[in-house]
Amino acid sequence: MTIEERAVKTWGLTENPEDAIWILKNGSLINGCAYGSGMHDVDHAEINQFYKPSKLQNPRSNWIYVKKFINRGNIRMAFSSHAAFFELSGLPTPAQWRAMGRCFVRARKAGLPVQIERMGRIPGTGKLYTREDYIRYLARYAPQLVLPAAMDKNLPSERRLHSCCTSEKT
Repeated sequence: MTIEERAVKTWGLTENPEDAIWILKNGSLINGCAYGSGMHDVDHAEINQFYKPSKLQNPRSNWIYVKKFINRGNIRMAFSSHAAFFELSGLPTPAQWRAMGRCFVRARKAGLPVQIERMGRIPGTGKLYTREDYIRYLARYAPQLVLPAAMDKNLPSERRLHSCCTSEKT
């Protein structure tokens, strides 16, 4: 069983971005409200329970496991009343981009800013993007995910995404 499968088995999946803490490579959202409290009760660092202990492990080193999970192609996310945040190490898969697109739409409707961080080698050293900056980044490195009109500043940013990335799940 993969680490992703064990996390899904333990915490379950959600369709609600406000409840999610991870976007898997297949676009599924891992539930961060897994214990029924109605609030986030799973911390991103709890992913450590699915890894063998690291030689570098100490009480403050859970970021090692978060980084390992992100390096497996998963996206760390937080969607709160203040912002929608995503952290990744490479380009998103089309399924992840669709999930992010749904979150962008929700964030826009709620009037929330979106921040996307491309993870650095050590915590806090990544490159931080706004939604619009990240769309420009993708237009350069993953043009198949972005419409040619992506650079049209007159369009709302969710209309700049490829149509496969903006459809709401019903």
